[in-house]
This record gives sequence, C-alpha cells and structure tokens, in this order.
Amino acid sequence: MKRRLAQKVMWLGVAAMLAGCSISPEQEKDCLIGAGIGAAVGGGIGAIGAATSGQGTSKAYAIGVPVGVVGGALIGGTMGCLAGI
Repeated sequence: MKRRLAQKVMWLGVAAMLAGCSISPEQEKDCLIGAGIGAAVGGGIGAIGAATSGQGTSKAYAIGVPVGVVGGALIGGTMGCLAGI
C-alpha cells in the first residue's frame, strides 16, 4: 500500500516538473502571484474560522491557518495559471 502511494506521488512530481517546463515566464509569474494572494486570503479565512468555530484555542489556529494557507495557495495558483492576473 505504501509503495503504491509512493509511486503515485513520484509520478505526480514528474508530471508537475514536465508541466512546469512548458509554461512561459509570464504565466509562471501569474501562477506565483495567484498562489501568494490565495495563501494570504486562505490563511485569513482559516484564522477567522478558528476564531469563530474553535473558540479561539491554539489547537484550532494550529489546524485552521495552515490548512487555509495550503488550500488558498493551491486554488489561487490554479486560478492564476488558468486566468492570468
């Protein structure tokens, strides 16, 4: 099971490297800008969610903020690559 997951992750990395080589520098810049904006917005949303639903505990922030940052970066990066900023 672990070996199969490792193979899938490896092939995902190979595909990402190949896809990264095929974009223009301008599109790469748009992807990075979108990822940065998405990470900032996602982190803020995660902090707001932690403050409201988690009663402001440190565990709620420890979960909500990183999940928001990663999710926001993924969504923002995808939007930046596809739509351009």
